[in-house]
Amino acid sequence: MNRILSQAEVETLLKGVQNGKIKTEPSRNGSITVRKYDFREGTLLLSRLSALNGVSEKFAQSFKESLSSLILRAVDININPVEVISFGELTEMTPVPSSINIIKMNPLNIHALFIIEAQLISVILEFYFGSPRAKTGEIKEKPFTPIEQRIIKKIAKLTIDDISDSFKDIVSLNPELLKVESNIQFINLFSPNDSLIKMEFQIVLNGFSGRTFLCIPPSLLESVKDTFLVTHRLQQQKRDRIDKKWVDTLLNAILNSHVEIVAELAKIELTFEELISLEVGNVLATGKRVDAEIPIKVQGVTKFGGIVGNSRGYQSVKITKIY
Repeated sequence: MNRILSQAEVETLLKGVQNGKIKTEPSRNGSITVRKYDFREGTLLLSRLSALNGVSEKFAQSFKESLSSLILRAVDININPVEVISFGELTEMTPVPSSINIIKMNPLNIHALFIIEAQLISVILEFYFGSPRAKTGEIKEKPFTPIEQRIIKKIAKLTIDDISDSFKDIVSLNPELLKVESNIQFINLFSPNDSLIKMEFQIVLNGFSGRTFLCIPPSLLESVKDTFLVTHRLQQQKRDRIDKKWVDTLLNAILNSHVEIVAELAKIELTFEELISLEVGNVLATGKRVDAEIPIKVQGVTKFGGIVGNSRGYQSVKITKIY
């Protein structure tokens, strides 16, 4: 237990501080390591996350084909936005049990996690063993059976190839499956505050929907940041070229569109009796002067004002106002 200083000891301590015998300044001895900080880090991380969208799309397509071939069923995959979360947040959102595949991203000394929710594993197993439709229900918190573990490892091995394929434009990886866990609490690779980049996919099978997560540490991006930035710029340039081509095509289509222009001389209201009594030679008074301005409508919308006249022997309308 800590001992409380006596009044005499307190007075001695204060006196020593005042006369300088007791130093209160921190020691400056020893080396101080200063690390440079790039204030563009936030922007760079955002650009790398943007570049990861392409990786996410490639992985979704590859995993969709792999899973479809495994269970002989049509599979749809919806891709959620790439985001950064903490390992603690991932722990909270991962149900128990789940298929948690620990993957070493060789040759980088980095570990990734590929997580499949237990409900989705159950549905995949149903189809794998030939069930015409999936039975879903409450999943009990228990370890996977040996048969289930075999199928889960088969899925994990397919995932390994899909990860390698999706990252090949950025970095050459040779992923290795180290272990499969059913409870994320058993993962001791990360602390709760460690950041992870989460790519989330919604797997849709015969009306059932379940989630999978591919989680990688930001250090993977740091190790290949130059490649990511170049890839991001190339993707942006490609999008800009596509956008310009689309804009040019749309503009050309608009400029060559045919529109109807009507010069409205007058509007006259008649009763039906007056209308059926009209004969050749009757004159309808418009109530307007000959030189009065008339509306000119484009597709029924008044856009100009004009005066009726003639030009080179043809009746014409001279535009006098633009609305």
